[in-house]
Amino acid sequence: MTDNRPIGVFDSGIGGLSTLKTMATILPNESFIFLGDSKNAPYGDKEKDQILQFSRNNVEFLLNKGVKAIVIACNTATSAAKTELMAEYNVPIIGIEPALKPAVEAGNQDILVLGTALTMKLTKFQAQYHRFEDQTQIDLKPLPGLVDIIETGVVSGPAIKDFLADNLSEFNANQIDGVVLGCTHYPFVRNSIQEFFPNANFYDGFLGVTKMLKHKLNEGNLNTDNQEKGQISFYSTEDTPEEIDRYQKLFNQYQVSDADLPTTGTLE
Repeated sequence: MTDNRPIGVFDSGIGGLSTLKTMATILPNESFIFLGDSKNAPYGDKEKDQILQFSRNNVEFLLNKGVKAIVIACNTATSAAKTELMAEYNVPIIGIEPALKPAVEAGNQDILVLGTALTMKLTKFQAQYHRFEDQTQIDLKPLPGLVDIIETGVVSGPAIKDFLADNLSEFNANQIDGVVLGCTHYPFVRNSIQEFFPNANFYDGFLGVTKMLKHKLNEGNLNTDNQEKGQISFYSTEDTPEEIDRYQKLFNQYQVSDADLPTTGTLE
């Protein structure tokens, strides 16, 4: 059995475009519908109940578009809403979370986790953090304000570098050997962050969420039989032509990291 309906993807804004680009690269025959909740971005400074309601609205929108599965391409929304959404909707719902586990299992000795303050204080991430805190040094660093800059479409240049210099200079660049990008907006400025930690390995969770998506598609006989490249549609709660054009431009510009591609050529 096959299913040619699209896969729904939502984020608090443009950050999820990085996740979407990775999934579309690895699963090129699948079609996707992306919804960016730019009207309510960023989620990282909101309360959990607010994020849950925003997430419900996003799910309802995507279900009305006829999607067969939903990916929460937002670490904060995954932490705040995934459990409730899975209980409320009869559709596969996959969430992304900070890739701390892969960073620890790779043997890194000093790991820096960058994310929103809410993501890192909620139960889901805290459980993961406490699981590994005795195995390696783990530093947590929220970056309030960075999402706001990226949401304007600025992903390089002086504004980004000045912001990172103000927030990352406290860390020893030679000591940090693993950096977890715990917000889907942050991979858009990965190159600038790498300038501060040139010897570190970077982790973003995109391959992990794509593997889980593929598992759910296999499990539910939901894989497409389309032999052509799938279609990708963009929507925004801002609902302006300029916003959609910005999504399309950033999606096209984003370069998928080699680390986000399956090494064996398969997700099985």
